[in-house]
Amino acid sequence: MVERWVAIIVLGSAWLSGCASAGLFSQGENAAYSFWNNSDEDVEKVEIAGIYQARKKYLISSSIAKAAGWNTRWFVGGSQYMSDTGHRVPEEVEVSWRKMPLPGGKPYMGEPMGPYHVKVRSRIPQEALKLASRDGYSLGIEFSVGKAPVLLCWGVVGDKSDKRGRSTIMAGGQCNPDDVAWRSDIDWRKPRVWFPEKP
Repeated sequence: MVERWVAIIVLGSAWLSGCASAGLFSQGENAAYSFWNNSDEDVEKVEIAGIYQARKKYLISSSIAKAAGWNTRWFVGGSQYMSDTGHRVPEEVEVSWRKMPLPGGKPYMGEPMGPYHVKVRSRIPQEALKLASRDGYSLGIEFSVGKAPVLLCWGVVGDKSDKRGRSTIMAGGQCNPDDVAWRSDIDWRKPRVWFPEKP
């Protein structure tokens, strides 16, 4: 009898573990955060902090961002957070950076810019957030740095991929669709594929 109960407990634990890894009981969202320098000058000490109930946690940070150098629009990569950790896309983030120091100045001690408060969650459709909570999908969120205002772009990618990488199912935000028109996996003519916002 004891052996039977042990077997049931073991099988139950394995099932629960499998469900958890499959994201069935997940309350979070798969999300990746990155940025690009939207200015003509290099900047240092880029920090993007998610605001969670009066405490801060860096979603992404970088020592330097080259001028117009990080302009991926892949919606993957960067700092990645998985749904089974309970991560949720924050309501708001703080974005800050420093200008390059004057000649002879100490690194990372240039003029501070920000922090700029940027609304995030309310600007992403519920359909995209629901997809991000499922296995096989991820929500990529990108912020601009280097000059104000800070722009926000987002895209949902799925498992299906083409020669360039994972396919984007929907995208939106403040980026110009021309910035990513080379993407072969996005049909910009489809309604609701792009949700443009004015800066």
